[in-house]
Amino acid sequence: MEVKSNTVKRGNYEVTPYGWLNKAFEHQTHHRAQATIYLRLNGIKPPNEKVF
Repeated sequence: MEVKSNTVKRGNYEVTPYGWLNKAFEHQTHHRAQATIYLRLNGIKPPNEKVF
């Protein structure tokens, strides 16, 4: 990763460190939602969400 003027460039993306943190949280949320749907389709109640 290359750091320049308070942004981080990785591949074709150049985002602030806070932007990368938001992207990581969004990615985690996406996978949690996928797992929740899978569990519900199999008759299992997913665990309660505990964000912090």
